[in-house]
Amino acid sequence: MSTSPFDITCGSDAATHAAAAQFAATLAPGAVVGLLGPLGAGKTAFARGVISALHGTPAVFHGSPTFALVHEYRAAVAPVFHFDFYRVKHAAEIAALGWDEYCTPASICLVEWADRFATMLPAQTRWLQCAIVAPQTRRFFECFHPPPEVFV
Repeated sequence: MSTSPFDITCGSDAATHAAAAQFAATLAPGAVVGLLGPLGAGKTAFARGVISALHGTPAVFHGSPTFALVHEYRAAVAPVFHFDFYRVKHAAEIAALGWDEYCTPASICLVEWADRFATMLPAQTRWLQCAIVAPQTRRFFECFHPPPEVFV
């Protein structure tokens, strides 16, 4: 068993959304969350749950920002920006998006595939590993160090 403050295994979308809502309750303006894991590990489903919890309604979710690179949500606690670095090839693309204008003490940022450009994220980033345990089971647990940057 991990000594991580957040470590949960989910066997359904409903359980993932409930776990994400629990995690969302720990976020405040200025939070940056790096979501790690392979394709199909639940990064987007977890982000959907966090965004729904922060916004207060599940209907607001726009889907993964794989092609748009970022989606914005107006939540009561703070603006929430959901990034997806999967298709980003160079750090300059992230800077050109206006990363510094999004990632501020007044916002909350969720970043899928954050390990691709880990050095772009601030030191206080919370790293959440998303892992495939079985075909319908996912594990979400917090890591305490940034991963090495990878380019797949």
